Amino acid sequence: LHIDKINIDVDISVQGHKTVYNSYILRQYTLIDVRLPIMAFLIKKWAKMNSLFGGSNKRFNSYSLTLLVIQFLQS
Repeated sequence: LHIDKINIDVDISVQGHKTVYNSYILRQYTLIDVRLPIMAFLIKKWAKMNSLFGGSNKRFNSYSLTLLVIQFLQS
């Protein structure tokens, strides 16, 4: 879902207990390392520019890109 007036993308989940937990964990990672949200944003932007973004099109989604960034930051 894209909201034009404020220019953000959001994901909506119905009865997704796992997605709430995953969001909580991602939030905890952002509290541990302040580089994560900035780097994840830049990687997502790069993926869009190179047609690598769009989970519905069998490309990377936000969650998978964020996990890749977390892995990179941990190494």
